[in-house]
Amino acid sequence: MQRFNRQFPQLFVAVHTGSCGGMANLRQFGFWFLNRAKFEDLPSDRGNLSAILLVIDADARSAGISFGYGLDAFLDEEDTFQCLARAHAYWQEGRHSEGLVKAIEQLAIVLKRRSRQARRNPVRFERKVARPARIDVLAEKIGSGRRAESFDGPGNGEGSP
Repeated sequence: MQRFNRQFPQLFVAVHTGSCGGMANLRQFGFWFLNRAKFEDLPSDRGNLSAILLVIDADARSAGISFGYGLDAFLDEEDTFQCLARAHAYWQEGRHSEGLVKAIEQLAIVLKRRSRQARRNPVRFERKVARPARIDVLAEKIGSGRRAESFDGPGNGEGSP
């Protein structure tokens, strides 16, 4: 994990191990956990947009990877499957730490490849998800929208100017 953090200082990887209580979908759990978790060893201004969370439930013999919105344009389901597949044999044998190393190594390979692709074709890697609107900006837009629909504008029975 330290090597990954040196290669990709703008990102961080976290691992959650433990029983998830038979939860059917670890990706949903990972997504929820990633959005709710506060990581104490990271600066609070970083947020979880650039986080990658590996969730391992050894009891249920399952694993999943979730990642922050900032990585939507760079990672997809096939990429995360490759990382988990690389670790699968190790995890099946109960060698969780070795499997984790293999998964993170594969993740680094994928991100390096995506980085090269992004340099060649940056438009393809623009954010797929729009940033959430700030509350004050959103409130201002809502308020201005209501003023525009007042009786002195179009829609009061008169023609538009």
